[in-house]
Amino acid sequence: MDIIYSLKEIVPAHIGNKYPQYQIKLSTSQTNANSYNIDTGKKTITIFVNNLSPKESRILSKVIKSNFELGKLCLIEESKIPLLEKLYSYDDKDDNKILEFFKKILSTSDWSALRDSLFLRKEFKSHKGVDGLKGDIISRYGERGNIISNLCTAGYFEGVMMPLYNNSQKEFWEYYGNTLDRGITAFFVNSKMTEDFVRKEMSRRVEAAKKYGIYSIDIHGIGKANISKIKACIKSEDGKIKFKEKHIQLDKHLNVLVVEIILK
Repeated sequence: MDIIYSLKEIVPAHIGNKYPQYQIKLSTSQTNANSYNIDTGKKTITIFVNNLSPKESRILSKVIKSNFELGKLCLIEESKIPLLEKLYSYDDKDDNKILEFFKKILSTSDWSALRDSLFLRKEFKSHKGVDGLKGDIISRYGERGNIISNLCTAGYFEGVMMPLYNNSQKEFWEYYGNTLDRGITAFFVNSKMTEDFVRKEMSRRVEAAKKYGIYSIDIHGIGKANISKIKACIKSEDGKIKFKEKHIQLDKHLNVLVVEIILK
């Protein structure tokens, strides 16, 4: 919204108000005589840079530079367009039920991150590479989007949050805050984390959990290296924390471990 609104002398302000979640695509194509084009199917607004006046070009350059420095720039690479087309045409009966349930509950940004994450989960379960997709989610929604993606892949939204919301909205928002805002209830170990970092993060979350009256924490790992890392950290903390392991097999070809830390 901010970027589109900043370009109001190129793309009218009412367009930004109507399509706040649309992505900006820059094109040097000479096939369009207009300065911009809206594609509701791909959810993009294309700006044809060669059709801009000198003043409009200066505005575009300034907006790109300022938003890049603020870390808010989100322009679509030409190579990502086929992937976006696949994302926005994605239609899964079960996932649609999840999205419909959370539509009026979550903020627009969190809901959009969930939508993209459900698509990523489907690709992951189909054994397709998802590193680029995960990077796009983090780039667009930040660390909060990363957490939502991890929770989605592990099945928290339909397995934990939907039943919790139906039982108690108050408990749902407490859980949601502890999970997303305070980063306590679920810890996702990735390949970039060292064993020392994982141990320290486990200790931090245990102390935070005690502070907020939380009795268990789930630690997730996908792949042999991450699973070995988790087990090594658990072994080093033996006697300091009480725990039990839950092995979850999302797919017979996917190596996934969840360790539930039960606090003393």
